[in-house]
Amino acid sequence: MLANCAEFVPGAEGAECQTRLLEVIDELARDNLKAGILCQGDLPSNVSCGGPQRFMVAALFYHFFHRYLLNWGDVDGLIQRALVGDALNYYRQGMPKAAGGVEIDPNGEWAALLDCPLINGGTDVGTCS
Repeated sequence: MLANCAEFVPGAEGAECQTRLLEVIDELARDNLKAGILCQGDLPSNVSCGGPQRFMVAALFYHFFHRYLLNWGDVDGLIQRALVGDALNYYRQGMPKAAGGVEIDPNGEWAALLDCPLINGGTDVGTCS
């Protein structure tokens, strides 16, 4: 709702929504996107990242962050890094692969979510389960 208000409401009220939106996304990006993937949970973690279900990422989160990036910019590169990194991490570690490990196996067992250890002070992703 803040994004809609910030983008479409004119005047002081729209400016107030934008100010609050920027504050909320700054905190969210620094806590939940710092490893380059989308992490669940309100508290930042330096040791683990529970990834949201892929449906939620595709239907809601990706589009929201992409809209934010296009309209208001990035937060120290964290949003753009997560938009690309989350998909790459899921391809590498979450999608079942056919023989050879490159092509996706649509009949494989698809993970509902990933639980990933974080390394390098919580800024990089280890091997997920």
